[in-house]
Amino acid sequence: MNYHKGLERNLFLNIIVRIFQKRVYLAVIIIFATNYADISVMQFGVISAVTALFSLAIEIPSGYLSDRLGHKKALLFGSMMVAIAPLGFVVAPNFYGLLFASVVYFGGVAFHSGTIQAFIHETLIELGREDEYGQVSAHAQRWALFWNIFLVALAPLTYSIDPRLPFFIGFICQSFTLIAVLFMTIPKKTRIIVHEEIHDGFFALLKTVNRRKEVVLFFFMGLITAMQNKIPEYKELYFQIMDMPLWVYGTVYSMMAIAGIVMTYYIATWEKATPKKYYAMDYLIGCSVCLLTGVVSNPIIGVGIFVILGGYFRVRKILVHTYLLRDCPTQNLKATYISLYEFFCAGNGVWIPLVIGYFIGSYGVQKGYLVFGIVMTILLTVLYFYVIRLPRDDFAKVTI
Repeated sequence: MNYHKGLERNLFLNIIVRIFQKRVYLAVIIIFATNYADISVMQFGVISAVTALFSLAIEIPSGYLSDRLGHKKALLFGSMMVAIAPLGFVVAPNFYGLLFASVVYFGGVAFHSGTIQAFIHETLIELGREDEYGQVSAHAQRWALFWNIFLVALAPLTYSIDPRLPFFIGFICQSFTLIAVLFMTIPKKTRIIVHEEIHDGFFALLKTVNRRKEVVLFFFMGLITAMQNKIPEYKELYFQIMDMPLWVYGTVYSMMAIAGIVMTYYIATWEKATPKKYYAMDYLIGCSVCLLTGVVSNPIIGVGIFVILGGYFRVRKILVHTYLLRDCPTQNLKATYISLYEFFCAGNGVWIPLVIGYFIGSYGVQKGYLVFGIVMTILLTVLYFYVIRLPRDDFAKVTI
């Protein structure tokens, strides 16, 4: 197969990776842990905490290794980790088996994070389609969300046959990710970007990020990411105080995916906005959701808020990566650059749940959400007005 067709095939294989990388067994993990593996809630919390710290520690090194060793090698290594992770549930259904499964899975995700985006971006540069990155990513995400509706819904149904069966199905599904990466074609980088601001490696990149004052931008965007990611983790308690029937809980997941599919069609429009306009939209959505969850008492509107948040969060990552890749100061350390942003996402993801949990424990679910929303709105407002003053002029990039 010729080189050009191999690059075109990368775009299809990217869809396969996105579909099967997800944990189809996600809905039964806590049930399996407490009922079958006989793990206490405290032990489960320890697993979550250790995993979060490990993800934080490996985020930047995994991106740098990816840039230095090769993106395909990093994707292969990450895919192997993702594939074998669910076997921890099957082979050793105890504390150590679940700890292994969690750490290995998110370790694999860390090697994918930043790397797959850089790999597809380089593929599109080679094809002369760099400006289509957002649209190509949206297309892949659309198909991933569509199939995840069925996979995430069907796999847990096998739990009643054997509690370990959903995890074995997860192993099979995530093995398809490894197979897809094996058949990917490495972009030769024959078409390069003339402008290259980084020449001396990782520490030069850190100096450039600091000089461009992007640390504040990464913290701001990472804070919104963690906030939008962690707010839904307490939605079952939110639904419970509104006396919603149990069937609603599962339906909301499907509705979030459907909302995400619909929103992918608007990515091409949203990415035309200037970075400052997009950051303003992102900031307003984040603050609005926080505050509305604390004041809305109508269950239908409450469900609608979480559906919109869930749908937007499923496409937000594409938009953020699109803006970062457009303004990336280096072509040789793209995965590292994106991993720096992901590091702030992971870091904020450690303390945000503690703050939400504290407020909910102190004031109750709805009032806790409101207090959290007020605190985060104040913090984000201060950061936003600092971010929009940063010099974010696009570099003059020429493809040859």
